[in-house]
Amino acid sequence: MFDLLKFFHRKEAGLLEGVLRAGTWSSKPNSQNECDSLKVLVDALTAFGAKGEPYSRERLKTLMRLDECSQSLQRSLGRKYLEGADESAESRDKLLKAVAGLSAQLANSYRGLCREIVAGRDGGGGRKYLPLVVARTLNHLGAAVKWGYCRQEAVPPAMWQRLHKFHLFAESAGFAGAQIRLASGRLTTCADEYVRILLLDMVRPAGLKPFQVGLVAGWLEEWAPLVKLEKTCDTSSHMHCVDLLSGSAARRLVEGMNGDNLRCWGMADLYVHIRKLRFRLTQGDDVDSLKIEGVPATVQDYMALLDYLSKHWIRPKNARNQERIASGSKVVEMACGVDAVRTCLHSGAAGKARDEECALIEHWAVENESGSGYGLLEGKPPEKPEFGKLVCVKQAGDTGKWEVGVVRWKKESSGPPALGIEKLSEDPKHVELCLADEADNMRIKAVFLPKWYDREVDSSLILQAPDYVADSLLDMYYRNNLFRIRLTEVVDVTEEWVRVKFDLLGHRTSMAGRAR
Repeated sequence: MFDLLKFFHRKEAGLLEGVLRAGTWSSKPNSQNECDSLKVLVDALTAFGAKGEPYSRERLKTLMRLDECSQSLQRSLGRKYLEGADESAESRDKLLKAVAGLSAQLANSYRGLCREIVAGRDGGGGRKYLPLVVARTLNHLGAAVKWGYCRQEAVPPAMWQRLHKFHLFAESAGFAGAQIRLASGRLTTCADEYVRILLLDMVRPAGLKPFQVGLVAGWLEEWAPLVKLEKTCDTSSHMHCVDLLSGSAARRLVEGMNGDNLRCWGMADLYVHIRKLRFRLTQGDDVDSLKIEGVPATVQDYMALLDYLSKHWIRPKNARNQERIASGSKVVEMACGVDAVRTCLHSGAAGKARDEECALIEHWAVENESGSGYGLLEGKPPEKPEFGKLVCVKQAGDTGKWEVGVVRWKKESSGPPALGIEKLSEDPKHVELCLADEADNMRIKAVFLPKWYDREVDSSLILQAPDYVADSLLDMYYRNNLFRIRLTEVVDVTEEWVRVKFDLLGHRTSMAGRAR
């Protein structure tokens, strides 16, 4: 291992010369040496950014060389993390933090140079390198996001805003589609790097295993060009969209959504490609095309994951073409947020007075509705119904059951506020959870969504994000029933709540188990 920090105490020419002499890191040291080497590199990049010096061609060449020299090290650590099922949790966590930290630091270093160039502090000489700098920035931001998914971390709004701004900048400057060579040697474009991040997030990666996240991210290096972002939205050919001025991920496109800040895309070409791959796998072909270096997987893993991607990327035809019925003067009551949903469900189940709910409820007019959700107009709920918020809805004045849904789109640009609500359950239940065989401990309040047979949706639970622990063995209390369950696949996740499937391990009736 060598001291990179000394390079940053020299003049630019000497700095570059030193890095060029350094060559690449050895690809065969042990994990401890690799992590130590990576820490030195991160410290060097931190010093690189902390100097606050203006852009120069030498500084860009230095950063590019550091990026290129560390490629084998990045691959080695990533491979060891994904293959290290038998290693201790502490060892795997150290590997993950090391490689994720380097991705974030490289992204920050390129971002700093980009700011210098755009601000004109380089005298204008660096603008020709902007396509390369932006593409490499997006590539490393995407890697940081990918490693975050391996820790079941949602992408924060600030990161989405940053990603959207880089794509919008590349698009406005006219180089979004220009071919750029990354440090790994792979040819790409700024648009493709951005699409990779959008598509990876759309498959709910926090519910995937790390090796599955690695596979999808690797496949998208080849598949991203099959998806083209367009400025004019058309629900007959487009399925999804993203708001470049928001702090949100991609979402489903619905009728009436348009605007200069939206970019929309269809998935037909990608869907056909996936189905062809799936068919050829059953014939024993194309296995090699799906192998990703450093990601252990079997043919069965490939088949299962391709089916999973088809389900999450492609909206079923019957959902897209489902008839929307204009609802005239119909009005619904809606409460917004996890706490409000639980309060409404609990008071309804306990037969408590509606006064307990009144402060949480507002009235919205129904523009249209279908079997899968509602289009709502107007209303000023006490908690703003932003994208991803959990809500409960029922017809105004009705003493019947609440339905639980999630805000999938919001429009405020013109006319009255409008919301699109995807229905998650027509018969949700308020339940309580505790660790198995620890009934005397504090119980966690949750929402149980029974199996929805008409839509072939399995049972699931909604918990507040801080209450969720992967693979937990729990006792679930509902009325006088006690169920032993184990949490399994994460279906949906936001910063506020997690929706997760579970395995039912046992059931018994006990008055002592009545939910409190």
